[in-house]
Amino acid sequence: MVNFMAKIVLIIAALLCGMSASAYDFEVDGYRYNILSVADLTVEVVGTPIGRIETNKVLGINTTEEITLPSNVQYSNKSFRVTKIGKSALENADVKSVIVPEGIETIGERVFYLCENLESIAIPSTLSSVEGMAFGNCSKIKKVYISDLASWCNISFNSYWGYDNSNPLVKANDLYLNNELIEECVIPETVTEIKGGVFAGASFHSLSIPNTVNTIGKSAFGGSGILYLELPTSIKKIPDEAFSYCVKLQTVVLPNSITEIGQKTFQNCTSLKTVYLPNNLSGIGKRAFANCNAIEDVYCSRTYPPQMNDDSFGNMTYLNATLHVPQGKGELYGSADGWKNFLTILEDYSSAVEEIHSNRNTPTAIISLGGYVIENPQNGINIIRYSDGTTKMVIIK
Repeated sequence: MVNFMAKIVLIIAALLCGMSASAYDFEVDGYRYNILSVADLTVEVVGTPIGRIETNKVLGINTTEEITLPSNVQYSNKSFRVTKIGKSALENADVKSVIVPEGIETIGERVFYLCENLESIAIPSTLSSVEGMAFGNCSKIKKVYISDLASWCNISFNSYWGYDNSNPLVKANDLYLNNELIEECVIPETVTEIKGGVFAGASFHSLSIPNTVNTIGKSAFGGSGILYLELPTSIKKIPDEAFSYCVKLQTVVLPNSITEIGQKTFQNCTSLKTVYLPNNLSGIGKRAFANCNAIEDVYCSRTYPPQMNDDSFGNMTYLNATLHVPQGKGELYGSADGWKNFLTILEDYSSAVEEIHSNRNTPTAIISLGGYVIENPQNGINIIRYSDGTTKMVIIK
């Protein structure tokens, strides 16, 4: 009896939520709209022919392969611009592909929530924000299409429920610019800020950031496929989790402009082997290099040890890696908090740096004989492309 009454309460609550969410000003061709501004003649879509909060999967929803959302609508002899996809507008919809048109500035809460068959989404250059849970439970999404990389860098993805629930790229991994998969990401020089989480989960293996960029947001490249990282001198601070879970990252070279590394910045970069820390670095956050157990060498040019915690690096790094410091500074590092955990400290920074700079030609891509970029070497002939643009043919038996 108690369970029955509980179910009744839940059903009533769901219906009440549906009624409140389905409020709208007018309907045209199966789309329901709320007026955002009469003066500006702007509206938001709050219901579509394939997904409305009050006609969820329990009641039955039309199935479609692809839908292009409207960018404008005629009503009462007026032409309205659609600038927002409202809360839950396509929640539960059974759709595989969605095209969000130019002019849309905001994707609201839970817009594509539980769209379990959604595989691709096209994002306009006008989009500026995506609200919480907009792509929650979209587990099959594979492709994100954009037309402007600079605009993508400037989208604010809500992080309250995690970027994986607001940014479709986290699940999709593959980002397409003008229908071409981005394998080498070159940030345009018009970009000054890369917002939080915008490239989280991206599959590209190469990253180039210009000196025009002065700010990188939290988790901006977390979980991406980059192999090598060198930041421009315009950046002063690396925020929390900016490059965490980049499991293919092998080398990190930070410029002298960097003064602070945030918390968990490179956490779980499990392939990371070499870290170059600049002489203006003043602090390393908690767990900044945690679980980076493959680190072999840490080069620190600062004459006085930067502040850090015992957990800034992991125990396996302290045990197995070599810390390279300036001549005559071994004892200072050997007694400093955090740094003293390194079992091997060498006062060979100058010669080590020369070696780093002479060997900074790192692999950036593995290419099959057919010309395709592949994740791992295959039996037979492989072409290795390096950071200086040169290539080398390698035969795997």
